[in-house]
Parts: sequence; structure tokens; C-alpha cells
Amino acid sequence: MTPCTNPHLVDTLNWLVKAAIDGRSERGLTNGIGRRLVAMGVPVDRISMGSEVLDPVLRSRQFIWRADEGTEKYLHERGLSETDAWQKSILHHMIQQDLHTVHMRLDDEEAQRFTLLPELLERGYQDYYARIIPYGMMAEMGGNMRMTATFATRRAEGFSAEHLALIEAVLPTFALAYLARTSLRMTHRVLETYLGEVPAKSVLSGQIARGQAQSLEAVIWMSDLSGFTRTTEPMEHLTILEYLNAHAEVVADAIHDQGGEILKFIGDGILAAFDGRTGAVSGAEQALNAALRVQTEIASLRQKRGPAGLATSNVTIGLHYGSVLFGNFGSVDRLDFTALGSAVNEASRLVSLGKTLEQTIITSQAFHDALTTQRGSLVSLGRYALRGVSRAQHLYTVDWESLSKAPGTAPPPS
Repeated sequence: MTPCTNPHLVDTLNWLVKAAIDGRSERGLTNGIGRRLVAMGVPVDRISMGSEVLDPVLRSRQFIWRADEGTEKYLHERGLSETDAWQKSILHHMIQQDLHTVHMRLDDEEAQRFTLLPELLERGYQDYYARIIPYGMMAEMGGNMRMTATFATRRAEGFSAEHLALIEAVLPTFALAYLARTSLRMTHRVLETYLGEVPAKSVLSGQIARGQAQSLEAVIWMSDLSGFTRTTEPMEHLTILEYLNAHAEVVADAIHDQGGEILKFIGDGILAAFDGRTGAVSGAEQALNAALRVQTEIASLRQKRGPAGLATSNVTIGLHYGSVLFGNFGSVDRLDFTALGSAVNEASRLVSLGKTLEQTIITSQAFHDALTTQRGSLVSLGRYALRGVSRAQHLYTVDWESLSKAPGTAPPPS
């Protein structure tokens, strides 16, 4: 039976098109094509579908369908291409040799020199078909260079020419459906990485008009490394990046874990926001918890990096509560989704004053008043006039001595 005369082929192609329109996941696509190939008479017992991804951590995503187990997802981090397993794989061989297809009996001597194939033979698989589908230029620019597809069967006779023809008949449509889903996923991931989770969702939901913004009550976080220029002046560029990343990771993890949103990296500084609405835990409490964690972990970081000869630094954190504008600001063809307003400027002034007063955490009167259960953990620094702020106000810092006596509370950073 040729592909054109197979009664299930048109139904399968229509299903793939509809699945792409519906936004079916890569797992759902892989699971569906496995079951449909079997219904078409192809004796496939294992399918692997994968592609590169545009991601700061991952190199590729892979989905493996097994007839008796369903579909599993595998994430491969950057550095995969340097591993011995990948270097000896059949897919690496195909890419190096610019081969688009390979059909191989697993009991052939040739198959034994590749990773995975001997293992598949031990599990009862007899025949193996691999296909690489290169994507065009625009997809490649988006991180999708190619889709890799492999098929294995336990059938003693292996895949026939008719079986392979049916696989080839459905693969182009499958590759398009797969590309549609991975492209959407990567678009969201890239926007989330560079803009933050909430701004990314806002942009993808259509809030992209210049000047489109909304006013919200928020807790504003501004943090900065102390003595950045002095510390990094003698460093090589890559060393500066390592130094910045080590500290930024501590700050970013603490903010995210407490429900905050990083809005911008400003040189060695970080601008973030916490929802100002009061819930089970207020945004002010969340921000303070994050700040306490940062200072404790930065102290630990100094203890680890110092003996190793690696540079470290203090982090000064300013916390304020006020009204901010979230939205699109900039020129006609270059916009930024960020927060603006006097509250952001005031948080920045707090950081500058905190460095002068040698305080690692400094908060405004408004932030102090927004706390619901932790006001006792702050102590007044006295009244100060911030540059550009009309009224002097009480400013606060953490009372580390009282916190250190509280059960389950981390000691003050050294």
C-alpha cells in the first residue's frame, strides 16, 4: 500500500494541521503521531522528536514516545554538544556528514559504534530510522535550526519501504506543527528572560502600544553593588561578568522566590517590584523577606569567594512603597516595558543614602507603614531629606540584633 492509498493518511494530516492551530504541545504532538502511525499500519514502537531551543540554560528539548509507556520529556542543557555521548551519537554523525536520513538494522556491526543503538537492541528493537529536517532562515534566526526525528521498531523484519514512505508523508506537516509550538514557547521564554514574567505576558497579550500604561500601587526594590567601579577596574571583562552574575543570581532568586518581579538590570543594579495589594503576605513583607535573605546569602558568598581569591561585594537595598506607572515607554520603534514614577526615583535615592550611611537595607516611611506584621524588625535611622523629595521623613533599617534573637531567624550578615 502506498501512502496515497492509505485510508488514514488524510485524517492524520488534517489532525496535525488542527493540532498546530489549536496550539497542541510538543508532547501532545509526539504522542498523537505515534498512535496514528500505528493506526496507519506502521509498526513503530519508539519515536523521538527534538529540536534546538533559544534558551539561556537549555540546548534542546526532546520528547520520546514509547508504545507501551506514552511520552516523556527530556531537557538537555547547554554543554550537551561537548559530551562523549553526543559526540558518538548517530544524530551528531548525521549533522557532521550532512545526512538527512539514516536507515539501519540495530544488529548490524555499523550500529554498534554509536551510543544508544546497542542499548535499543538489548531492549528488543530491531530496526532504526533517523530523519533530520532543516528549517529555513527565519526559523533558524529564532533558534530553530532543525528538527530531529527517530523511529524504532521491534518487528523482526524492520520497517518496509511502505512504512518509511508513510513516515515521510507525515513528517513535513508534523515538523510545521512542531515548529509552530516551539516558536511560541521560545518567544515567551525570550521575552520572559529579558523583560520578566509579568511584562512578557503583558506584551504577548497585546499591550504593545507606545504610551500604554497602568498605574499600580507597588513595593519598589532598588539594589546596587557597593564599590563596583573600584572592585572591577583591574578585572578582565569575563571576570567582571562572572562577578556580576554571582551576585545577581543571589538577588534574583530571592526576589522571584518571594513573588517579586525583576523589571530591569541597570548596570550592577536591579530594579524590581512586588504587588502592593495586601494578601496573605503583603508585598512589603515579601520584599523585606527577600532583602533579609539576600544579605544573609551575600555574607555566605563572601565567605566562599574570599578564600578562593574571587572578588565579592556588599549589596545595598532600598525599599519603598508608592504609585508607579507600568507600561510601554520610548521611541516609535524602540520601546521598553518598565516602571516609571517618583516612587522609582525615591527608591534609587534610598540606595545612594544607604551607601553613605553604610546600611545594607534602607526603607522609606511609606514602606515601613505598608508592613503588616514585621514593623518591629525595623529601626528608625532618623529623619532625612532625600534629594528631589519635598519632605523629610523617617528612614528605617533592619534591627539585626532583635532579628537574631527570634527563633528560626538567620543571624545578621557579617
